[in-house]
Amino acid sequence: MRIGTPISGRCVGAVEAVDRLVIHDLKMTDAPEKEGHTNPSLVIDPDEFEGFLGKNWDREIVSFDEIVVIFLDYAIGQNGSLPSSRQPFFAPQPFRKLVSLLLDHGYLEDLDGPIQWADTICPAMQRCGLWNDDCKCSIEVEQAEFELQIKEALDQMPQFVRKILENAKVQVPVLGRSHFHEAVLQYWDGSDWVSPRSDTRWEMDDKWYRGPHHIKFCEELLNRLS
Repeated sequence: MRIGTPISGRCVGAVEAVDRLVIHDLKMTDAPEKEGHTNPSLVIDPDEFEGFLGKNWDREIVSFDEIVVIFLDYAIGQNGSLPSSRQPFFAPQPFRKLVSLLLDHGYLEDLDGPIQWADTICPAMQRCGLWNDDCKCSIEVEQAEFELQIKEALDQMPQFVRKILENAKVQVPVLGRSHFHEAVLQYWDGSDWVSPRSDTRWEMDDKWYRGPHHIKFCEELLNRLS
């Protein structure tokens, strides 16, 4: 069966078909859906993946690089079974055949046991939003920047602010964690410690104080304050 072969009475698009081929393992399967309905879909065994590509894949429609992108988006972005980090790792059993294929194509490097992503995987990682323009893992870069921000915030925290936040931390069991967050908002503008804002504190950057980064920042301060 090729891309475009009707499944369940409809034509499956290229990306959707590749997605199914990579995610599942070669057989016709009934994937359960809501209300007890099933959705027959074409899937492929990792042992037969390379042979399937060689015999049945129309490379003018979808290139191998495109398959790699969709595989990374699933295995890292959605499933979380593989890391986006450039650190060595071991491939989990369900992905070993496909990982072997990526090794053969130079997307991975064999380190005599563990493996690690090669530079050649960078364009695919970038398309998935997993690596930045410098071919560095976006999560690792963001975490390093966050760690630096926390360190600087703690190092530069005025003593009177530290006492206020330490007192707010003591009250967390009674008043809740949001009470500590509110105390941080009184003196932190998203990048530096400032004088108490009282009535003007809600005029700060809406994206920061309402975003997940703000919560992560406050929680990390809460954990690290003595």
